[in-house]
Amino acid sequence: MSTARMNPYRFEILAMWSRAVPQFAPTVECSVWATDDERLLGVVIMDLTDRDYNFVILARDERGRFRAVDVGETYFTRRMADVALAKRLPEISNLEDAAFEQGDVSGRSLDLFTPLVPADRQHPDFLTLANGPAFSAAREVIAEMANVFDDPDGNFVKDFQTTGFNSRLWELYLFAVLVEEGFKLDRRHPQPDFIASKGAQTIAIEATTVNPSVGDDGKPVDPPRPERPEDLAELLRDYMPIKFGSPLFQKLKKKDWERNHVKGLPYAIAIADFHGPQTMTWSSSALSSYLFGLQLEFRPTPDGGLSWSYLPIEKHTHRTKSIPSGFFDQPDSENVAAVLFTNAGTLPKFNRMGALADFGHPDVRLIRRGTVLNPDPQSAVPFQVSIDIDDPSYHDGWADELQVFHNPHARYPLDRRLFPAATHHFLEDGEIKSYRHAPTWLGSVTLILMPSADKDSH
Repeated sequence: MSTARMNPYRFEILAMWSRAVPQFAPTVECSVWATDDERLLGVVIMDLTDRDYNFVILARDERGRFRAVDVGETYFTRRMADVALAKRLPEISNLEDAAFEQGDVSGRSLDLFTPLVPADRQHPDFLTLANGPAFSAAREVIAEMANVFDDPDGNFVKDFQTTGFNSRLWELYLFAVLVEEGFKLDRRHPQPDFIASKGAQTIAIEATTVNPSVGDDGKPVDPPRPERPEDLAELLRDYMPIKFGSPLFQKLKKKDWERNHVKGLPYAIAIADFHGPQTMTWSSSALSSYLFGLQLEFRPTPDGGLSWSYLPIEKHTHRTKSIPSGFFDQPDSENVAAVLFTNAGTLPKFNRMGALADFGHPDVRLIRRGTVLNPDPQSAVPFQVSIDIDDPSYHDGWADELQVFHNPHARYPLDRRLFPAATHHFLEDGEIKSYRHAPTWLGSVTLILMPSADKDSH
């Protein structure tokens, strides 16, 4: 049995459950290892208090979750810990699987891909995910996450395969974000979706989605498609705020903050747009306008630069529907600390993260193309970027595109330090101020390239 350093992206996914429970804090990880069959994983850690080193060995429990099964001694240098771990892993690998059973396992892993309903009742995106090599990396990542993801309401698998596919995918994405950001999760309660703790702080998060409109015949209505810049501007001004407003108000009416296990905690709503194909690539800017009730307008200056100002918005009207603007100004909204959003909680994100972790069919190639924020304050035009996922310079993180809109009237504000990888938006002196940790993808598509089936015949 041989051991070697492993792909850190892969370790992050396989060790996800150990991330979600308090085992490694307060430590920093220095190197990650695995046996050649990945039956055992190992991580060398540095104690942030004593500044010494140790290692932890992980193996799957009865439910398939990687958990600690062996801990080393104290080492003065990282190299000493690396050498000790490389020696210990083959010794532990000689044990039977029964030696790794924890005896405290309840429930079982979710079987997300064995069909519960006929194919004609399965969601089209589920069928795309479940079949073929194109999304094989995403499929393998999600199957691994199913070992560690709790299902408190008992409906997750059926929803995931049918009409609730997008909502359940959004929950899986949020789970990955919270784990990556270092939260310890409590999923014992059906509502809200996540009770998450980091250090001495605990927050509550409820997930929701923007869904397709339904016509009189009960079937989804195709959303409008902007053909011209002026069409897009109109949709962002009125149509999309109304689409965002509906699910946000539905969550507001449920008053989850009054539940005993939520009282006194910062309560956030996490929303994603799934109301039509590719709509999340253009709809995001409308959310900020609706939440704060402000519209950003740019004007050219005589010297060729740009000036801008925020204008208040009273309401949003589209056809026969009208709603007041400024979600954070509405009654009861002071109980919402923040609204979380991303346009990246989609299958392409799972596919990219899976490919980076060496999951999926090896012949599939992913190219990410899109726009990245231009840091020049005098430019309203973003950078155009195209990059191969296999490029050594490419990095991706679950929370990279996450945006947090902070309620200026929140009864229990959300500490921005809890989400260091996110972009944070605040209302300051009548303007929306944004704080970003790194260049931010504004929107992107992921091209999937596969060799033709008859490539060997040429």
